[in-house]
Amino acid sequence: QQPRSLAVSSGTCLDDISTAVPTSCGSQDVKFIRIVDAVVLDSQASLNTETGIWENACRGYDDYVRVTFLADWVASADRFDVGMYISTDGGDAKNGECLLAPLTEGTFTDPSGGSGKVVITEAEIGANADGCLDVIGTNGGTIMYSYPFEDLLMKCDDSDGDGLLDFRIVIGWSNGDGTRYC
Repeated sequence: QQPRSLAVSSGTCLDDISTAVPTSCGSQDVKFIRIVDAVVLDSQASLNTETGIWENACRGYDDYVRVTFLADWVASADRFDVGMYISTDGGDAKNGECLLAPLTEGTFTDPSGGSGKVVITEAEIGANADGCLDVIGTNGGTIMYSYPFEDLLMKCDDSDGDGLLDFRIVIGWSNGDGTRYC
């Protein structure tokens, strides 16, 4: 099976392809909270059940690893044309090599029984429909628990030297329809 996000070329991060010049990266309206589970899909890797850390996944900094993970992330307001850019070259995800992590269309509810519900869908209709997914119904801040990111090909990077895979993500969106970050 081919990875859902294949290795990409340079110039594929948010600032590289954005039609909004310049992009602003100061807001925290949509942000990752934590990775709650990760699986390395490469056959040479093994999970150390005592530490919960995947071992032998990378053979060096010039290697790539296929992973899938679940992440908790929050949207504090309705956002349109959401795009999640994950750096694949060890860079900052604003410039360089990135993959655009695909969102999954559907309705997501708070598993703790709360009233939070988020719909990820193509909200624009008619001439404004652009094929990009939107996060709507956030009610002022709904956490997307255990949201799946599947079969991603990422560069082996451990910039802080802790033995764990490091990656950077930039999340782009529009306050209304029309500016595409997806």
